[in-house]
Amino acid sequence: MESTINKTREWFIIAVNGQFVVKNLMNIRAAFDKAEQQRENRVAVDLNNTTHVDSSAITLLANFQKRLLARGAKVIIFGVNKDIAEIFSIVGLDKIISILSNDQFQNMIEKKIDN
Repeated sequence: MESTINKTREWFIIAVNGQFVVKNLMNIRAAFDKAEQQRENRVAVDLNNTTHVDSSAITLLANFQKRLLARGAKVIIFGVNKDIAEIFSIVGLDKIISILSNDQFQNMIEKKIDN
């Protein structure tokens, strides 16, 4: 499992590849910490290549969103597969973090639409 960081003009994008689970959190947390240290205002979490999530991943996402929101920054998630989307819905993560399709995120980047 790895995470990679990409930047667009407006977004700091963290791509999570593989299993987003407790044994892999250190690598992902480092990417989240980098976004915070650089005071990024728009962070997108790309889950296109994520195969599994567990409760520790959900907690990490919720806490990250809470910290960024406290300073006026924004977090979104995109590229979520059907199974992970269902988990996010069951636990209510989709109520606190915007979860977009790839097309919705791409449109937001191209049109600079704020979601």
